[in-house]
Amino acid sequence: LGQACMGGAVGRGLASLALLALASCQPVAVDPPAICDALVNATLGGALVCLVNRTRTLQGNYRFALLGGLRLSAGVTLECSPALCALELSCATGEIELEPFATLRGGNITLIADGVSVAPGARVSASALGFDDSPNDYYGDRHAQGAGHGGTGGSCLGFNAGGASYGDATEPNAFGSGRRSVGPLFWKSVRGGGVVSIFVRSRVQLDGLIEADGESAIGLQLGGGSGGTIVVRATDKAVMTRRQDVSQSRSQGACQQATASVAVRGLFFTRAARN
Repeated sequence: LGQACMGGAVGRGLASLALLALASCQPVAVDPPAICDALVNATLGGALVCLVNRTRTLQGNYRFALLGGLRLSAGVTLECSPALCALELSCATGEIELEPFATLRGGNITLIADGVSVAPGARVSASALGFDDSPNDYYGDRHAQGAGHGGTGGSCLGFNAGGASYGDATEPNAFGSGRRSVGPLFWKSVRGGGVVSIFVRSRVQLDGLIEADGESAIGLQLGGGSGGTIVVRATDKAVMTRRQDVSQSRSQGACQQATASVAVRGLFFTRAARN
C-alpha cells in the first residue's frame, strides 16, 4: 500500500483541484485490480473507454488512473468497502458515464474527467459511509440528538443540544458524523454521510442522483447521522444539466436536523425539462 495525502491549497489545474479530494491521508492500492471488462471506442474518437459491465466490491482504498473515459454499464455496481473507503477514478481524457441504474458507491469518491454523466436511475453515493459513533471520529454531543456538520444538529429533548457544527464552509471536505440511537431494548450507532468530489473540464449531466446522506435513526427521540460533503468543481466555464438535484445530504429521525456541506463552483447551470 502507498500513501495518498490529499489536502491543502487549491491551484488552477485539475490535478491541483484533486488535492482536495480526500478528507485525510489514506492508504491506497499501488497496483489496483483490473476493473475494465472491455475497451470500446469513444463516441467522438480519442482514447478507448474502459467498460465495466459486472458488479465489483473492492476492499480498501483504490485509485484508478485511465487514459480514456470509463462507462459503468446499466444496473452494474462498482463500490469499495468498508465505510470511509476511498475510490478515485481519474481519466486523462473522456468522460465518466453511469448508465441507467448503475451505482458508484464509496465512503470517499473522487471523479476526475472531461465530463461526468449520471443517467436516470443511476447514482453516485457516499450515503451512510462516513463517521460512526466511535470516540475517535465522532463530533458533537453524544446524547440522542441529531449529529452536526455544516450546522448544529437538531435537538428534541430540550435539555441538551444536537451535535456541534464543524468543517470548512468555503472548502468543504469533511465526513458526516454518526450518532448513537437509543431504543427500548438496544443501542444502535448510525453513520454520517461520506464525501463525493467531482472535478470536470467541460460538463456534468445529472439525470440520476449524487448523494451523501447520513444514516437514518430508528424509533422516537433518536438522532440521525449528519450528511457528508458533495463538491462539484470545474477548471473552466462548464455546464451542468440536470433533471435531478444533488441530494440534500441529511438523515431521517425524530432529531433529524443533521446538516451537510455542498459546494458547486465554476459551473453554469441549466435545467432540462422533465419527461
